Formats: sequence, structure tokens, C-alpha cells
Amino acid sequence: MRRKRGALAAAAVVIVGGLVAVAVLSGRVSHQAAASQPSDLTIDASVPEHKLLQDALRIDMDRQSGESRHFAMVPASRPPDLLRMGSGSNRTASDGTGSDGTDSVVDSYQFGEQWLHALVELSEQPTETCASIRAEQSLGMCVRDGDLDAPALRHLTVYFTGNVSTTPRAGDPETDRAQKFWSETDMVPITEAAWFADLVARGKAAADLVARGKAAGHP
Repeated sequence: MRRKRGALAAAAVVIVGGLVAVAVLSGRVSHQAAASQPSDLTIDASVPEHKLLQDALRIDMDRQSGESRHFAMVPASRPPDLLRMGSGSNRTASDGTGSDGTDSVVDSYQFGEQWLHALVELSEQPTETCASIRAEQSLGMCVRDGDLDAPALRHLTVYFTGNVSTTPRAGDPETDRAQKFWSETDMVPITEAAWFADLVARGKAAADLVARGKAAGHP
């Protein structure tokens, strides 16, 4: 009985941790937009995928500024129905937030009309994230839990969470499409991901148009 209560408690921590990661993502996007977004990287709202392009620029800026842990590894091809990207939480063994006592980082990919979240946990060791989600059997959906071949990062966990009134569920086309992708995709260094480089290039081009317009005196 004590072991079962411990497993359920761990599951609750993981689910809450996932939701915290989503909340951190939302807060961090807002904070970055206000605090770290140069005016010459503003993208007009009329540009297709302007929010995603802005996210890519922020991630690129952060990595150029020395943030090397988040998005160290990304899918080799673009995730289906991708809408937003952002850094989630850092979990560390030293402060007690690490899943089963190991350091990890969580990156978020929002997708689909339901705005579901694919949370990608990169860690130095295997974690109990998926086991805890399965024990709780609610809110989250584990789609991958396996080895990762990357310097200092040896394990990859991918799980889905909902967005306010939505939850990932088997049989839903968006969920199934994303589940197939994330369960099979290769992970590569972000510098080798052509799809991300394309987002950054498009974002910079769109931001340059805004900057030129302002320089010419246009609002």
C-alpha cells in the first residue's frame, strides 16, 4: 500500500510538473517578448506563422546568448501541425525537482487546433516521468521513453498534455498524427535541423521588412 501511494504521489508530481512546464512556457514567452526581444526582430501579425517565427527567433537568440541546454536536440523534420515552440522548465536533482533525482530540461511544442503540448524532456539518465504518468492514468500521454545519443544527454522522454479544456486522446487525428511522429522521429542537434533554420531565416526576413518600414517612417 505504501509503495502504491508513493507511485501515485510521483505521478501527481509529474503531471503537475508538466502543467508547470506549460505555465512556465507561457510566462516565459510573454517575458521574453517584453524583455529580450529587440525591436528590429518584431514580426508583423499579417505574416503567416508569425508567432512560430517569433518563437524561432527567440530560441535562436537565447542560444546565441549562451543558453545551450534548451533545444539542444530537436526532431530531424518539422513536427506535424506545429504552432508554437518554447522553453519549459529546468528540473534539477539538487533542488528536488528532477524526475527521479536526475537533471533534465523540458522543451514544449504546441500543435493542432486543440493547442495540445508535446513536452520533450532531455535528461542525463532515464527518468520516471512516463512510469508516473501511466500510474496516474490521467491528463498526460506518454509517447516515447528511450535512449538518446547526444553529448551529456542520454535519455529522451516525450509526453503530451492538454490545454485548459482539451486533453490528448488516442483516436483523435491530431493526437494520433503527433504520436506517430514523436515516437519515430530521429533527434538531431538544432544546428542540423533544416526546418528550424528555415523558420529562423523566414523570421529574420520578416523582421527585416518591419525594421526597414520603421526606418522609412512607416508605423
